[in-house]
Amino acid sequence: MLLIKNGRVVDPASGTDRVMDIILEGETIREMGEHLSGETILDAAGLVVAPGLIDTHVHFRDPGFTHKEDLHTGALAAARGGFTTVVCMANTSPPMDSPSLLRDVLRRGQQ
Repeated sequence: MLLIKNGRVVDPASGTDRVMDIILEGETIREMGEHLSGETILDAAGLVVAPGLIDTHVHFRDPGFTHKEDLHTGALAAARGGFTTVVCMANTSPPMDSPSLLRDVLRRGQQ
């Protein structure tokens, strides 16, 4: 179990916006509240704890313009910013307009 302590918990779905502790068991939130205890502690003081963000307008430029950004660098930047889902724009070369090209990008993204 992981205890995330002293984080500002922001959850628009529940209207939550306050500093509290969260106990995670695997990928499941087991408990939320104040003054919780646990063995493995992550101090999130000064940080925001929130559901993963979604960006519906990213320019990974892959394929065709990978000197600007590719799937790997774009995904790393997104994850670092708290984004768990991104939707890539079709301004690639060739344009992302066929099932086979989409399958290729999805396959490489999973790697």
